[in-house]
This record gives sequence, C-alpha cells and structure tokens, in this order.
Amino acid sequence: MDGHKFALVGVELGSSKGHVGLLTDRTAKQCLQSIKQFESDLKQASNDRDTQIVAFHHDDDKSFRGCVEEYALEKGWVHTHTGGYDPNCNSIVERRIGMFHQLFRVLLL
Repeated sequence: MDGHKFALVGVELGSSKGHVGLLTDRTAKQCLQSIKQFESDLKQASNDRDTQIVAFHHDDDKSFRGCVEEYALEKGWVHTHTGGYDPNCNSIVERRIGMFHQLFRVLLL
C-alpha cells in the first residue's frame, strides 16, 4: 500500500489499544519511528497523561535491535523477547495480524 510492504503491529495490554505502523522496510530506524508514534498515540488517548509504558515485548527480529534497544533502555522499559519467531508466544498480536490479512483479502475481492 503506497510503497509500504511491512507493518509493525503493537498492543498495549492494559487498555487493549492497538497500533499498526506501516513501514517501507524492516529497519530498526523505521521500527523506532513507529514505536514512538504508538507511544504518542497512547498518551493522547489516555485520560492520565502521566501514564508510561513499562515493558516492551517482541520476537527477536533484527528490526528491534540497535536504536530500538537503546530507546527501550533509555525509557527504562523492561525489555523481553520470545527468541525466534513463534506465533504461539504472542497470541494477542498474532490474532490482530490475522484480522488484517482477512481484511486485505476482502478488499482485494
């Protein structure tokens, strides 16, 4: 879609608010921009402006290394990952990705 081939899908577990950041590539730089946008969106949607992200969990993709790891450390987030890609370890996000796939199929039909 408009040159975007990838998407970062995130979920804030406390509120179940989600984020889909469209990316042209899977670099850490683009991933970080999307994470910062999600963080900003969460603050705007929250009734409590002092609400902070406390943990960051992902699969161990290279797009979450480098500047993304540094940002998580700088923010003081608990930083965990599931190791290699395992859809059984992140069922909430995987279900949302499945819904996006279904929606895109419907649009194509």
